[in-house]
Amino acid sequence: MADPGGVRIGDAERQRVVDMLRRHTSEGRLTLDEFAERAGEVYAAQTHADLEAVLADLPGDLGPPATATFRPGPGADAVATPRRRRFVGIMSSATARGPWRAPPEIRAFAFWGSVLIDLTNATIESPVVDIRACALMGGVTIRLPEGIPVDVGGFVVMGGTTNLVRNVAPIPGAPLIRVHARGMWGGITIRNPRKKRLRDTLRDHRRDRHERHDRRLSDVHGVVGDAVADAHSRAADALDLARTTIDRALGGPTVSDRIPEMPDRKAEAEAQPAPAPSATPNGDTNANVNLNVNANGDEGRSDGPEANSQIARRIPPGTLTILVSDIVGSTGLAERLGDQSWLEVLQAHNAIVRRHVEEHGGTEVKAQGDGFLVVFPSARGAVLSAIAIQRSMEGYRNDNPDVPVTLRLGLHTGEVVATEDDIFGQNVVVATRIADVAQPGEIVVSGLTRDLTASASDLGFEGGEDVTLKGISQPWRVHRVLL
Repeated sequence: MADPGGVRIGDAERQRVVDMLRRHTSEGRLTLDEFAERAGEVYAAQTHADLEAVLADLPGDLGPPATATFRPGPGADAVATPRRRRFVGIMSSATARGPWRAPPEIRAFAFWGSVLIDLTNATIESPVVDIRACALMGGVTIRLPEGIPVDVGGFVVMGGTTNLVRNVAPIPGAPLIRVHARGMWGGITIRNPRKKRLRDTLRDHRRDRHERHDRRLSDVHGVVGDAVADAHSRAADALDLARTTIDRALGGPTVSDRIPEMPDRKAEAEAQPAPAPSATPNGDTNANVNLNVNANGDEGRSDGPEANSQIARRIPPGTLTILVSDIVGSTGLAERLGDQSWLEVLQAHNAIVRRHVEEHGGTEVKAQGDGFLVVFPSARGAVLSAIAIQRSMEGYRNDNPDVPVTLRLGLHTGEVVATEDDIFGQNVVVATRIADVAQPGEIVVSGLTRDLTASASDLGFEGGEDVTLKGISQPWRVHRVLL
């Protein structure tokens, strides 16, 4: 009889081989990822030779099904797979990954921590795996190979359940993964692992981006001084013109006089020719720092090279956490309220932000209309300051229901380039773009900021997600802060 290897096959032969692969998976010869990969090869096969290649390294005669897999006899306790396993992350992390045997029921609990259940290389010995995931101010992540069917149910109060499994046809005969989600102020995420080619591409792209960034930094030091000085000179001229125009339009007292509870530091400085050094929020002493107020009700800095040098010294050195704030829909709100009412709202907003920045050791770099750029030497202090700002703004809205002013805050940690009274660099751009993806009333932080503060018992974060930031070529991992 001729060799049947070249004979073409049909759906019945393919299904028979898939059933055999499923049997091998249940008996521990194949992991879930290997089952998904070989099942794809089966459905792409055209001849008997293609099917034989898929089964070449597996035994052909399986015998009757091993029904005693989950009922071990005497002496078999050391190798039998238990019916249930628990993974607990309480202010810590728990991980199940690599080659391991997944029982029919898995329980994951995260409280101010995280749990990762990776079934990519796990051995599945049952047709259905029930994963009962509970997240309380923490996150649970479940990772599955492509083509494995998943059923998600349950709910998370003031949190979210996210199914990011790719929309591909499920593999017939593959075990079903059932996720039962529960929790509060937490996140449960089901996703497929990144493909190796995508990981390699992202890694190469990230390396190229860092090299380009280093080259730009080496060039920017030579020209940034003149450019920044010219920009600040033009901004100061425009600010003086705007202040004069507003004062004339309002009449009577100037804008500076209309700001409540704002000390007249200029008069104090004139009354005391040689004032004693005053303490800054960080405990440092700086003498002869004169402040004024600009047209938006912001505290400004006195002009002159001496003031600029003092400002440059007060920006902390080293790695900083950058906070960017923005009032949502400020243009429309200003138009609806009118100039004078909007000015009062800005004054209240600025007072709230500055108070909590000072309380948590932050340094205000600049205030531009309806937003702030602030740096902190402590990532935890930055997140606590952001939480305090959002809670105070909520109280302001409750006291003033006719003024629905809301903020979105973005935070990122990294090195910056400090010149005089401003900061520059790629990390400043990233913090600004992260603030753009925040919803009204939200605080969004980068993955690095979250990792630096995840161990703090007084902070909580939702499960992370990859977002595309405007002007940034690669996806960024961000987390929303639980308020």
